[in-house]
Amino acid sequence: MKIIKSAAIFFIALTIVFAGSCGRNFIISKSNRPMSEKVLKYLDTDDVEGLKSMFCEKTIAQTPDLDEQIEAAMDFYEGKTVSHGSILGTGGESVDNGVTTKLDMNPHITDIETDAGEKYHIKLYSYVIYTKDTTMEGISEIDIYAENNTVCVIGKNFA
Repeated sequence: MKIIKSAAIFFIALTIVFAGSCGRNFIISKSNRPMSEKVLKYLDTDDVEGLKSMFCEKTIAQTPDLDEQIEAAMDFYEGKTVSHGSILGTGGESVDNGVTTKLDMNPHITDIETDAGEKYHIKLYSYVIYTKDTTMEGISEIDIYAENNTVCVIGKNFA
């Protein structure tokens, strides 16, 4: 009886650990979508100021030609988005005494097709929370890859 009780407690503990971490990954991946969709919207509408507003203060301060980089990206990204594949991504979290001190999300938008017949994929690098340096909260870099393997980079990844 004691063995069965110990096994049941161990099983419940494992379930809680795995369910907790799976939920956290789901929240991060679910949060990637709005940021990614917003970037696509700004690229589609050639909205330089809108896209710039998504960047962290540090990137804005340390990239004097950020406006030019964004304008170059608008020229590089031809047409308006017709469809895209999955929004994948990586992310990480640091917790100190129960408080999230760092949360990074790095979405990757796959299989983007535009009405100009072009194909791309886009990688974003961002911190949602970074208590050591709050000027890094926001997007630090966007990489736009064309089908012919050319790349247009906006900003600078400080990670």
